[in-house]
Amino acid sequence: METGNVSRRDFLKIATLSMTTMAFGKWPSILAEEENLLSSEALSRESTLNGSEIEKRILADKIPVLEYHYPGYTDKWVALPEDFFESQIKYLKDGGYRTVSDREMAVFLEGGDSGLSSKTVVLRIDQGAAHFDEFEKMIEVLKANRFSAMVFVTTGEQFSDDQWEKLADWQRDGDIYLGSHSVTHPDFKKIDLKTALAEAKSSKQKIEEKMAEFGVKTEVISFAFPSDSVPDNINFLKSAGYKFCLGGSLFGVKNDSAKPDLYLAPSLYPYVSRELLEITKANAQNNPLAYTLSGGHTFDEMMRQNITPVTIQKIEEVLKLKETYPEISFGKIKELPTTEEQKENLIRPAGIIIHTDDQAGDDFGRWITDKTYIGLESRKTDVHFSVGVDGVAQFLIMYKDFCMFTRGARGFGNYISIEMCGRDYNLYFDEKTSPDKKKIIELITERTVSLVERLMEQYDISPDNVLGHYQASASGKSDPGKDYMENLFLPFLKYDIFRNKQASIVS
Repeated sequence: METGNVSRRDFLKIATLSMTTMAFGKWPSILAEEENLLSSEALSRESTLNGSEIEKRILADKIPVLEYHYPGYTDKWVALPEDFFESQIKYLKDGGYRTVSDREMAVFLEGGDSGLSSKTVVLRIDQGAAHFDEFEKMIEVLKANRFSAMVFVTTGEQFSDDQWEKLADWQRDGDIYLGSHSVTHPDFKKIDLKTALAEAKSSKQKIEEKMAEFGVKTEVISFAFPSDSVPDNINFLKSAGYKFCLGGSLFGVKNDSAKPDLYLAPSLYPYVSRELLEITKANAQNNPLAYTLSGGHTFDEMMRQNITPVTIQKIEEVLKLKETYPEISFGKIKELPTTEEQKENLIRPAGIIIHTDDQAGDDFGRWITDKTYIGLESRKTDVHFSVGVDGVAQFLIMYKDFCMFTRGARGFGNYISIEMCGRDYNLYFDEKTSPDKKKIIELITERTVSLVERLMEQYDISPDNVLGHYQASASGKSDPGKDYMENLFLPFLKYDIFRNKQASIVS
């Protein structure tokens, strides 16, 4: 098969070069008849608001609070490696989350009209004088991603004047909002009420005085209990002038979000067990987001269970639609069974994961989507699409700006999952692989690339967020093959994007 004057073999060599040096002819599409599957009915109802703007107009009825110490933190049982922290921050950035000030949080918890959106999160950092260098790097990461944090300081520790000045600078700039973590970090369940009140008042006063010393007028209104040890009586905090306080897991990880009319709000733990880290060392590649965290859920699952859900009803209310929010199709539709949670928690896709479904390698002429469907249904799981010799099949409902989350890639429910029929796609580069099998791999690859491009355009997905399953796993997954993704699929995708951009410029 020729690509203008460029053979497929030459394409594999050329496609990895800088896109600025490419000069290809047109790659003929096997899927010319499938390129306009987006329904005209859906387009006729298109709203001027995009998915991000819709999320901003859906008001929060609960807010997750993520409790951090510093990247690299470890204790006897759990840890927060640096790449875990960075992956979690990227997840929040890709998902369009925004952080809030302590005053905004106070208004929300008091039940007032906070105006906070469904994609609101609180980043809580408990900080002493130790590990200040790691803490400073953490703040720089947050600033680079336009996030702020509520920082709870143990004032009895020996902070240097330079450290207090940095805290004041960050407070002045809105990078942090200082709260109290007590004076001596006691167990509040084991001290008397008089001592507890003194700890609360003295730490608040110390922070306010140190900020004033560096020219920052501050009222400390939040308190985080040391070690999340919360006594039965917390009224002393109100008399000390605090608007709200934070504890640890109070209601179970599926319901540990801050809600209106709570004075004491729970926090979520984004840490991984050290035992699991040790077990997974043998894997060739591990993605931090695919790990089950110490609370029994992935980061994605933990966040989804604790944010305000996006539903069809809420979308229709925001858009003031008189008719149903439109579904769209990218292939022949054959819906898999889904859960109520999937229907009531729509996601705005942040990326795309490419899988293979492990159909028999010697039966490549019958790599069809019906077999994918049967396999997924029998395992009570799902993906959004399957691509085979029979075309593109859509298994989950897709909407203009949102879709259902998938159960097919734990930790990446906010990604669109695509199963390519078959297995061993790395064998494309094996000289022993038959020409007929290579043609089938080429056919499915082109169809999948075409689908990926349309999804990227529809949901504003970056090419950097198109991953092979092996890149989105912590269980040793290898599909669809590292060699295949790096040397065929991604070069083909980048080439096609480049070609389409060139065509749009010419037209």
